Amino acid sequence: MQRYSQFPFPAYRYVPAELPHPMMVSKPSEQDEQFRFGVDLFNHGYFWEAHEVWEGLWVKSKNEEKLLLQAVILYAAGLLKLRQDQLKDFSSLTTAGFHKLNNLNEIVFFNINISKWQGFALNFKKRIEQEKITVQNPWEEQDFPFIKLEEEL
Repeated sequence: MQRYSQFPFPAYRYVPAELPHPMMVSKPSEQDEQFRFGVDLFNHGYFWEAHEVWEGLWVKSKNEEKLLLQAVILYAAGLLKLRQDQLKDFSSLTTAGFHKLNNLNEIVFFNINISKWQGFALNFKKRIEQEKITVQNPWEEQDFPFIKLEEEL
């Protein structure tokens, strides 16, 4: 999977109540680079850490930017719940994320094609719910909805 930032990943993927939270070596300072680091973390299964990076941006954001950040934060939280065998929480958190995306007016935001990613993410969610399965490493699934950034427009 392509990387979008140069920042190192944490020593391991955090799952609450399993191991202590790893210290993140560094957090980028610029907003775009921070968002890209969150994408890298998400795409490589660091869901808690992606949520944490994006939440720092969310606090300072407004309007549609805030909605997109809320959506990806909720989806990342849902995937963490999937890893914890909590299918009901996975469903409710990802559904809440989709509701945020539905309120966005722009098709491409933060260089993400929103409707394209939402389609992949929704298909993944539906499959998991239909099969009633939990997945320990969702990023290894063939249909995992990786966030792919579009080239600069």
